[in-house]
Amino acid sequence: STINDSEALVYYYFDYKNRAQQSVKALLATLVAALLLKYPSFYQLVGAKLRRARSSGRSPTISILRELLLDASNHFQTLYIVVDALDECDDREALFDDFFNLPTLSKGNVKLFSSSRNNADILEGFASIPHLAVDMNESLVQPDIRIFVRAEVTEIIQRQKIKLRDPGLKDEIIDVLSGNADGMFQWVRCQLDQLRRLKTDKAIRTSLRKLPKGLDLTYLRM
Repeated sequence: STINDSEALVYYYFDYKNRAQQSVKALLATLVAALLLKYPSFYQLVGAKLRRARSSGRSPTISILRELLLDASNHFQTLYIVVDALDECDDREALFDDFFNLPTLSKGNVKLFSSSRNNADILEGFASIPHLAVDMNESLVQPDIRIFVRAEVTEIIQRQKIKLRDPGLKDEIIDVLSGNADGMFQWVRCQLDQLRRLKTDKAIRTSLRKLPKGLDLTYLRM
């Protein structure tokens, strides 16, 4: 999306459901593609470089994609990049080697914002990178989690993606998911994906009593 003529904003989400979107190359390629589609003047700047890269019949390498992002940093006064769910990336070493050094390699006008669980390797990767970290306070997020759960449960019921014979079960689902989310919206979404597959109220209630704790156990169950 556009902020103004001198600034650009692009976003990427490491989708746990899509293996093809969990690599650093997919991250870089998507960011470059978003810039090319949104800003024709940027395409004019790097079009020749892209055509040379494609002339070999292969997709652009990570090195070329990163170079194109650096070209973007020269093209815009400020380039904002938002990356969600770093912990879903399948090559976190490359993430820090080939992506998080962009602000250092640029003229200081690349601004990165990212979100992640506090996995040990991610904390280690950030240890050598200048950054400002903000820890998520569960108590502050809890009201938003409950609003999110209620909205999601209401939607899947209205769309008949889940059918409840007992109307009271809706509030049970909301209470249990809200109380066990531990501040994680993604955990809620994963549990709802599982609950939608169940056909009876009894099966749903059984599942609610056996919810996995945290995302790692959730992914193992899926």
